[in-house]
This record gives sequence, structure tokens and C-alpha cells, in this order.
Amino acid sequence: MERFARMDAADMVATSVSQKDSTESPSLSLPSRKAKDGSSTASKRSSSARETELAVQQVRHQIASNAKNQKNDLVRIGQDLLLQQLRQQRKGI
Repeated sequence: MERFARMDAADMVATSVSQKDSTESPSLSLPSRKAKDGSSTASKRSSSARETELAVQQVRHQIASNAKNQKNDLVRIGQDLLLQQLRQQRKGI
């Protein structure tokens, strides 16, 4: 049950981030200006948005990887417990 709670929390974070990304469009809301180095602020915002999206994707991947690892750990623990019970039953017979 706790595993599902963790996955739900991860889903909520991913959903809120994706909704935030889809509703905000900073590159469209601000006019493009040239900086002292000749690059436009819009291109800098675009670069920053790409970096943010990459960071979000990395976090989502890490959350999914952690959930998968936790599931695998739980499966192994369950298998170990079943084997232990079977061994105890054999000794009792």
C-alpha cells in the first residue's frame, strides 16, 4: 500500500510539472531584446526552458527507476519469505 502512495505522489509531481509547463509560455509573453553580448533574451529563456525540461525528464526517470527498484526489492523479499515458510513447513512434517 505504501508503494502505491509513493507512486501516486510521484504521479502528482509529474502531472503538476507537465501542467505547469503547458500553461506557461514565457518566451511568448515577453518581448525579445538584445543583450549586451548580442544574444536575445528570448533565446536565453528558450535555452533555460530546455534545461528545465531536461532536468524535469531526469527527475521523472529517477522517480520511475526508484519505483521499479522498490518493486523489485519487495518481490525479492516476498519470495524469500515464501521460501522460508516452505522450509519451516518441511521441517515440521
